[in-house]
Amino acid sequence: MKKLRLIFIILAVSINLAYCDKFILETDCGSITIETFEDVAPKTAKSFKYLVKKRLYDGVTFHRIIKGFMIQTGDPLSKDEDPANDGTGGAKYKLKEEINADGLNLDKISVKDSYYAKMYPEDHPAQSLSLKLLFEKEGYKYRKDLRPLSHEFGVVSMANKGPGTGSSQFFIVTATDGAPWLDGRHTAFGKVIEGFETVKKIEALTTDKSNKPKDKIILKTIKEIR
Repeated sequence: MKKLRLIFIILAVSINLAYCDKFILETDCGSITIETFEDVAPKTAKSFKYLVKKRLYDGVTFHRIIKGFMIQTGDPLSKDEDPANDGTGGAKYKLKEEINADGLNLDKISVKDSYYAKMYPEDHPAQSLSLKLLFEKEGYKYRKDLRPLSHEFGVVSMANKGPGTGSSQFFIVTATDGAPWLDGRHTAFGKVIEGFETVKKIEALTTDKSNKPKDKIILKTIKEIR
Protein backbone atom coordinates (compact mmCIF):
# COMPACT_ATOMS: atom_id res chain seq x y z
CA MET A 1 0.00 0.00 0.00
CA LYS A 2 2.84 2.38 0.88
CA LYS A 3 4.57 1.58 -2.43
CA LEU A 4 1.36 2.31 -4.33
CA ARG A 5 0.96 5.63 -2.53
CA LEU A 6 4.57 6.53 -3.35
CA ILE A 7 3.98 5.73 -7.03
CA PHE A 8 0.96 8.05 -7.10
CA ILE A 9 2.99 10.85 -5.48
CA ILE A 10 5.82 10.42 -8.01
CA LEU A 11 3.34 10.43 -10.89
CA ALA A 12 1.64 13.57 -9.58
CA VAL A 13 4.97 15.38 -9.28
CA SER A 14 6.03 14.23 -12.76
CA ILE A 15 2.78 15.43 -14.32
CA ASN A 16 3.14 18.81 -12.60
CA LEU A 17 6.74 19.22 -13.80
CA ALA A 18 5.70 18.39 -17.36
CA TYR A 19 3.48 21.48 -17.42
CA CYS A 20 5.83 23.80 -15.53
CA ASP A 21 8.90 25.78 -16.63
CA LYS A 22 11.09 27.96 -14.42
CA PHE A 23 12.80 31.20 -15.35
CA ILE A 24 15.03 33.66 -13.53
CA LEU A 25 14.62 37.37 -14.27
CA GLU A 26 17.81 39.34 -13.66
CA THR A 27 17.07 43.01 -12.94
CA ASP A 28 18.92 46.07 -11.68
CA CYS A 29 17.26 45.47 -8.32
CA GLY A 30 18.02 41.76 -8.02
CA SER A 31 16.61 38.51 -9.34
CA ILE A 32 13.07 37.12 -9.54
CA THR A 33 12.29 33.45 -10.17
CA ILE A 34 8.99 32.52 -11.76
CA GLU A 35 7.17 29.39 -12.85
CA THR A 36 4.99 29.31 -15.96
CA PHE A 37 2.17 26.80 -16.43
CA GLU A 38 1.19 25.22 -19.74
CA ASP A 39 -1.90 23.64 -18.18
CA VAL A 40 -3.12 27.16 -17.30
CA ALA A 41 -2.21 28.98 -20.53
CA PRO A 42 -0.40 26.70 -23.01
CA LYS A 43 0.13 29.08 -25.93
CA THR A 44 0.98 32.00 -23.65
CA ALA A 45 3.53 29.97 -21.68
CA LYS A 46 5.10 28.67 -24.89
CA SER A 47 5.21 32.18 -26.34
CA PHE A 48 6.97 33.48 -23.23
CA LYS A 49 9.53 30.68 -23.48
CA TYR A 50 10.05 31.41 -27.19
CA LEU A 51 10.59 35.14 -26.58
CA VAL A 52 13.05 34.35 -23.79
CA LYS A 53 15.05 32.17 -26.21
CA LYS A 54 14.93 34.94 -28.81
CA ARG A 55 16.28 37.32 -26.14
CA LEU A 56 13.48 39.80 -26.81
CA TYR A 57 13.33 40.65 -23.11
CA ASP A 58 17.05 41.38 -22.70
CA GLY A 59 17.41 45.06 -21.84
CA VAL A 60 13.75 46.04 -21.57
CA THR A 61 12.69 48.25 -18.66
CA PHE A 62 10.00 48.10 -16.03
CA HIS A 63 8.07 50.91 -17.70
CA ARG A 64 4.93 50.92 -15.54
CA ILE A 65 4.69 50.62 -11.76
CA ILE A 66 1.56 51.09 -9.67
CA LYS A 67 2.17 50.69 -5.95
CA GLY A 68 -0.17 48.22 -4.32
CA PHE A 69 -1.17 46.81 -7.70
CA MET A 70 1.52 45.62 -10.12
CA ILE A 71 4.85 46.09 -11.92
CA GLN A 72 4.93 45.82 -15.72
CA THR A 73 7.69 45.08 -18.24
CA GLY A 74 8.32 43.27 -21.53
CA ASP A 75 8.09 46.06 -24.12
CA PRO A 76 11.00 45.90 -26.61
CA LEU A 77 10.44 49.58 -27.47
CA SER A 78 11.55 50.48 -23.94
CA LYS A 79 15.10 49.67 -25.04
CA ASP A 80 15.33 52.74 -27.28
CA GLU A 81 15.96 56.36 -26.33
CA ASP A 82 12.36 57.48 -26.81
CA PRO A 83 10.48 57.21 -23.48
CA ALA A 84 7.25 58.32 -25.15
CA ASN A 85 6.77 54.96 -26.86
CA ASP A 86 7.31 52.82 -23.76
CA GLY A 87 4.35 50.52 -23.28
CA THR A 88 3.25 50.63 -26.92
CA GLY A 89 5.37 47.81 -28.36
CA GLY A 90 5.45 44.04 -28.33
CA ALA A 91 6.30 40.94 -30.33
CA LYS A 92 5.35 40.63 -34.01
CA TYR A 93 2.24 38.61 -33.19
CA LYS A 94 -0.78 38.75 -30.90
CA LEU A 95 -2.11 36.20 -28.44
CA LYS A 96 -5.68 35.25 -27.71
CA GLU A 97 -6.72 35.03 -24.07
CA GLU A 98 -6.43 31.64 -22.36
CA ILE A 99 -8.81 31.80 -19.43
CA ASN A 100 -11.20 29.36 -17.77
CA ALA A 101 -14.00 31.75 -16.80
CA ASP A 102 -16.16 29.01 -15.27
CA GLY A 103 -13.22 27.76 -13.20
CA LEU A 104 -12.85 31.30 -11.84
CA ASN A 105 -16.61 31.39 -11.08
CA LEU A 106 -17.13 34.36 -13.38
CA ASP A 107 -20.32 32.70 -14.58
CA LYS A 108 -21.68 32.92 -11.01
CA ILE A 109 -20.58 36.45 -10.04
CA SER A 110 -22.95 39.22 -11.13
CA VAL A 111 -21.76 42.65 -12.18
CA LYS A 112 -23.77 44.26 -9.37
CA ASP A 113 -21.79 42.24 -6.81
CA SER A 114 -18.40 42.97 -8.33
CA TYR A 115 -15.76 45.64 -8.80
CA TYR A 116 -17.47 46.62 -12.06
CA ALA A 117 -20.78 47.64 -10.44
CA LYS A 118 -19.54 51.22 -9.99
CA MET A 119 -19.04 51.55 -13.74
CA TYR A 120 -22.76 51.36 -14.49
CA PRO A 121 -25.87 53.13 -13.13
CA GLU A 122 -27.80 51.01 -10.64
CA ASP A 123 -30.63 50.45 -13.11
CA HIS A 124 -28.36 49.60 -16.05
CA PRO A 125 -29.08 46.19 -17.67
CA ALA A 126 -25.42 45.23 -17.32
CA GLN A 127 -25.82 45.05 -13.53
CA SER A 128 -27.80 41.82 -13.85
CA LEU A 129 -25.27 40.09 -16.10
CA SER A 130 -22.65 37.65 -14.92
CA LEU A 131 -19.06 38.82 -15.30
CA LYS A 132 -18.51 36.07 -17.83
CA LEU A 133 -21.37 37.29 -20.02
CA LEU A 134 -20.30 40.92 -19.65
CA PHE A 135 -16.78 40.12 -20.79
CA GLU A 136 -18.01 37.89 -23.61
CA LYS A 137 -20.04 40.83 -24.89
CA GLU A 138 -16.77 42.79 -24.95
CA GLY A 139 -15.22 40.13 -27.17
CA TYR A 140 -13.42 37.87 -24.71
CA LYS A 141 -13.58 34.12 -25.33
CA TYR A 142 -13.01 31.37 -22.79
CA ARG A 143 -12.01 27.73 -22.47
CA LYS A 144 -13.18 25.14 -19.97
CA ASP A 145 -10.23 22.75 -20.40
CA LEU A 146 -7.64 24.98 -18.68
CA ARG A 147 -6.62 25.06 -15.03
CA PRO A 148 -7.95 28.32 -13.56
CA LEU A 149 -5.48 30.78 -12.05
CA SER A 150 -6.74 33.92 -10.32
CA HIS A 151 -4.75 37.14 -10.08
CA GLU A 152 -3.46 36.64 -6.55
CA PHE A 153 -0.28 38.20 -5.14
CA GLY A 154 2.78 37.18 -7.16
CA VAL A 155 0.91 35.98 -10.24
CA VAL A 156 2.47 36.73 -13.63
CA SER A 157 -0.04 37.81 -16.27
CA MET A 158 -0.22 39.21 -19.80
CA ALA A 159 -0.84 42.89 -20.38
CA ASN A 160 -3.28 43.75 -23.15
CA LYS A 161 -5.42 46.52 -24.62
CA GLY A 162 -8.52 44.42 -25.10
CA PRO A 163 -9.48 40.98 -26.43
CA GLY A 164 -6.78 39.25 -28.47
CA THR A 165 -4.13 41.96 -28.05
CA GLY A 166 -1.66 40.25 -25.72
CA SER A 167 1.92 40.05 -27.03
CA SER A 168 5.15 40.29 -25.03
CA GLN A 169 4.33 42.69 -22.19
CA PHE A 170 3.57 41.12 -18.84
CA PHE A 171 3.08 42.19 -15.24
CA ILE A 172 3.47 40.81 -11.73
CA VAL A 173 0.64 41.38 -9.26
CA THR A 174 1.91 43.12 -6.11
CA ALA A 175 -1.45 43.72 -4.42
CA THR A 176 -1.36 41.81 -1.12
CA ASP A 177 -4.98 40.72 -1.54
CA GLY A 178 -4.57 40.09 -5.25
CA ALA A 179 -6.34 41.77 -8.15
CA PRO A 180 -9.39 39.55 -8.87
CA TRP A 181 -10.97 42.26 -11.05
CA LEU A 182 -8.40 41.26 -13.70
CA ASP A 183 -9.81 37.72 -13.85
CA GLY A 184 -11.51 37.16 -17.19
CA ARG A 185 -9.71 39.96 -19.01
CA HIS A 186 -6.05 39.03 -18.62
CA THR A 187 -4.27 35.71 -19.11
CA ALA A 188 -2.51 34.66 -15.92
CA PHE A 189 0.22 32.20 -16.85
CA GLY A 190 2.74 32.00 -14.03
CA LYS A 191 3.79 32.78 -10.47
CA VAL A 192 6.73 34.27 -8.63
CA ILE A 193 8.36 31.61 -6.44
CA GLU A 194 11.51 33.44 -5.33
CA GLY A 195 12.68 37.05 -5.24
CA PHE A 196 9.66 38.69 -3.67
CA GLU A 197 12.03 41.20 -2.07
CA THR A 198 13.14 42.25 -5.56
CA VAL A 199 9.52 42.64 -6.66
CA LYS A 200 8.91 44.90 -3.65
CA LYS A 201 12.06 46.96 -4.37
CA ILE A 202 10.84 47.64 -7.89
CA GLU A 203 7.33 48.40 -6.69
CA ALA A 204 8.71 50.95 -4.19
CA LEU A 205 10.46 53.05 -6.85
CA THR A 206 9.38 56.66 -7.31
CA THR A 207 7.17 57.16 -10.35
CA ASP A 208 5.76 60.11 -12.28
CA LYS A 209 2.08 60.87 -12.93
CA SER A 210 1.97 58.31 -15.74
CA ASN A 211 3.26 55.55 -13.40
CA LYS A 212 6.65 55.47 -15.13
CA PRO A 213 9.64 55.09 -12.76
CA LYS A 214 11.81 58.20 -12.62
CA ASP A 215 14.94 56.03 -12.60
CA LYS A 216 15.24 53.48 -15.42
CA ILE A 217 15.13 49.92 -14.08
CA ILE A 218 16.34 47.34 -16.56
CA LEU A 219 15.40 43.70 -16.94
CA LYS A 220 18.88 42.57 -17.98
CA THR A 221 17.93 39.09 -19.12
CA ILE A 222 15.63 36.13 -18.53
CA LYS A 223 17.09 32.64 -18.38
CA GLU A 224 15.31 29.31 -18.26
CA ILE A 225 16.27 27.15 -15.29
CA ARG A 226 16.62 23.48 -16.16
